[in-house]
Amino acid sequence: MKRIIRHPFAQFFLRFRLIRFGIVGAINSVVDWGIFFLLLSQFGPVHKFLFIETDTWARGIAMFVGVTSAFFMNSRLVFKENGYHNHFHDEITFSEKMGIVGQSYVKFLATYAMGMGMNILTYTTMKRLHIDVFPPEMGLGIFSKLPALVVSTGVSAVFNYFFCKHFVFKAKAV
Repeated sequence: MKRIIRHPFAQFFLRFRLIRFGIVGAINSVVDWGIFFLLLSQFGPVHKFLFIETDTWARGIAMFVGVTSAFFMNSRLVFKENGYHNHFHDEITFSEKMGIVGQSYVKFLATYAMGMGMNILTYTTMKRLHIDVFPPEMGLGIFSKLPALVVSTGVSAVFNYFFCKHFVFKAKAV
């Protein structure tokens, strides 16, 4: 990231892993929320598919796409200092590298699956308590769900950072 952003002030703050995690998270939230709103605009929030409301399906699908892009961005831009990439030296084969990436991706998916569960639980709880929306008078339509998205994303972000740092991208003892 240092090569892309040359301003000294920006480079100072990008040294902090938590800030980089937040930037990557913000980018992936745009991906996630964009897909969520696209699906809602196509299928509506109140229909049911396999006994589950379409907004809950949209939430899960959008998060999965966001999580996959988050894995690659976090491994390269956020947690590279953990030594995660130090074992990608020239002596190991491509299949060994893919095995390492695959193991990390499975850990990442497990972490984000738990985070997704927390996210959906928070979103659904807010929806059931009717604190998930802006008032109808604001005329925001499908964007009235933004408060629930912000809160549920924040809850899962804290959880995901901790587990990524200490479980998924933890440096291997050499």
